[in-house]
Amino acid sequence: MNIQSQIQLKPFNTLSLNSIASHYVEINEMADLELALAYAKEQQLNILILSGGSNMLLPEKIHALVMHMNIQGIDVLADDQDTQTLRVGAGQNWHDFVLWTTTQKIYGLQNLALIPGLVGAAPVQNIGAYGVEVGDFIQSVEVYDRVLNQTASILAQDCNFAYRHSIFKDDPNRYIITHVVFKLLKQPNLKIDYGDLKTAMQNDLTPENLQQQVIYIRQSKLPDPKDYPNAGSYNENPVDGQLTLDEDFLLFEHTDGLNYVNTEIARVDDISGLIGLSNTDKFQINLTEGIGGGFLYPKTNTTLLGKDRYDEFHISGYGLSAKVGLNFTFFKYFFIQTELKGGYIEMNDIRTTKDKADSAEQNFWFFQRIIAVGGIFRL
Repeated sequence: MNIQSQIQLKPFNTLSLNSIASHYVEINEMADLELALAYAKEQQLNILILSGGSNMLLPEKIHALVMHMNIQGIDVLADDQDTQTLRVGAGQNWHDFVLWTTTQKIYGLQNLALIPGLVGAAPVQNIGAYGVEVGDFIQSVEVYDRVLNQTASILAQDCNFAYRHSIFKDDPNRYIITHVVFKLLKQPNLKIDYGDLKTAMQNDLTPENLQQQVIYIRQSKLPDPKDYPNAGSYNENPVDGQLTLDEDFLLFEHTDGLNYVNTEIARVDDISGLIGLSNTDKFQINLTEGIGGGFLYPKTNTTLLGKDRYDEFHISGYGLSAKVGLNFTFFKYFFIQTELKGGYIEMNDIRTTKDKADSAEQNFWFFQRIIAVGGIFRL
């Protein structure tokens, strides 16, 4: 066991957040785990279990012993005509494990391909995708029980697996998952009725194609964290259709307006004669038309996923507009002007952090009714 101090955790979280751990240790075997727990108790340190680093926000500084799970290994525990039982280390990469099962002709997990993270995190929220949940294929979960200070094997029926839920989620500080035991199928039982998966597979109804189509669909929806840092994949349907995001998670507002800086070209045509008005010195009617364009220069106040607040003026897009109206002029000096004005705003580069690679988009159509009263005087 090698406990290190002041370790940067940026490489170990998919959001690529800068986070310094006061103490860090990689857990490669059970002996490492037991020694690390003893060290934390002796030094009176809190413990943070770090798996694949997705679906989590790390603070800038962590005063705790960060235990990075890296227990590897895939062992065959049982093999019969219909199933194969595997014991898999909690530090095994989940997607690599799914791919391995397909090459070994054992099935059940293909719908769960490309979910980021490690095997040990899979039972915690009972990961699922495209009509399959991992709990359907878990026989047991091996843990270290921090309350009883001993190892244990929890059968699947005692894990209380439900939609994105398990006992490990109810009591996150009690159990440290070290291995997961899977019971997989020798004969494929394809689940392809979810969404557009069946259409994507066409006539190639094989586990290999199922896995590949799941990968294609997920790649089209979620960027690779190696290329573009993101929180990974997480989806939980809100209770009663209600979902609340607070300011600690996301704050986004244009605190000083959109600031549409624009120029217009206008034309004014006297149409008094068309309606029989001859004395335009007293009353004149003009038709006004115009087009315009410009750029948006907002001051966007953004706090995004724990990063530093961004609050600066910046050019974020462009706008186009057109207008038509009537101008009523009295005694050459006083007027009432009515206009209908519409346009389109395209903000395709709204800065959200100090990193230019981070941005948001916003676009909309607008319509205005304008009535102006004024006078014309020489200075």
